Amino acid sequence: MSNTIVVHNEAKKELNNLDLSQRNKIVKQISYLCEFGLSRDIPNNRKVTGTKFWELRVLGKDNLRAIYASLSPSSYIILSVFHKKTQKTSIQEIKLSTSRLNSY
Repeated sequence: MSNTIVVHNEAKKELNNLDLSQRNKIVKQISYLCEFGLSRDIPNNRKVTGTKFWELRVLGKDNLRAIYASLSPSSYIILSVFHKKTQKTSIQEIKLSTSRLNSY
């Protein structure tokens, strides 16, 4: 089953600011979301504790994240793409994602 993925305009800009290798890695994670939806079959996918958001993770030296939310059971919006520098997702990124979701 194929799911619908919408990328917020600001997240598109963030994606375009990544180098090609990093962009390819995060797009691969997004393709898993498109293919499997919210499933444990997606590698490096986790719920952001205490929020309505999920996080696609690119681990290793790049340490990238894409925060997304479910619009419906088969539709998702990518809200933010960023380099994660600490173990915990920052409150600033969560607030930014909340703001973008509310404005969508």
